[in-house]
Amino acid sequence: MVGLEQFWFEASLVIAPAALIVAYLKFRIRVEDRRKRDLSIALTAMSAHRRAVDVVLDDPATPESMRTAIAIFSKVISTPSAARKLAQMVLRDDEAKVENPPEYLTTLKDDARRLMQSRPDLSDAFKEATTSGLIVAMLRDPATSKRFEEAISAIATDEKRSFKAVRASSSFAPMFPPGGHAAAC
Repeated sequence: MVGLEQFWFEASLVIAPAALIVAYLKFRIRVEDRRKRDLSIALTAMSAHRRAVDVVLDDPATPESMRTAIAIFSKVISTPSAARKLAQMVLRDDEAKVENPPEYLTTLKDDARRLMQSRPDLSDAFKEATTSGLIVAMLRDPATSKRFEEAISAIATDEKRSFKAVRASSSFAPMFPPGGHAAAC
């Protein structure tokens, strides 16, 4: 019997680590599959964002405040560190505390309201640009992509959340040199 006990002991020395390795590899595959899915969704959202931004920036009826806001917002979501901070602000539903707000920010809300009445199509494009941009900001970073479903739920149930994100993005404006709106994306 000593031989059989010895066999099982030695076999367990091989089987246990092998089982751990298999479990770890299965875990890593799930993580990588999830990341691949997130990046695929982010790519789709980025395409939608760019199309909507083009509509907003190319239409002469777009108020200057909205042009500036969407240009800065697009730069923020295109910068990994700023996008991560913006996504975290959205997850926490932080009100943007912008000291000495830039001029465009003071008229943005009224301009958006007026545009909703006069050009709902352009207003919808602005909303699509901000919402799809938030999706990109959320999914580009593994730390925030883990809470993507929570963020989408919050954005869907609070129509002001996207607008708050645009307002919050203005706090990153000093990170970007002044330039034309075409350079936004």
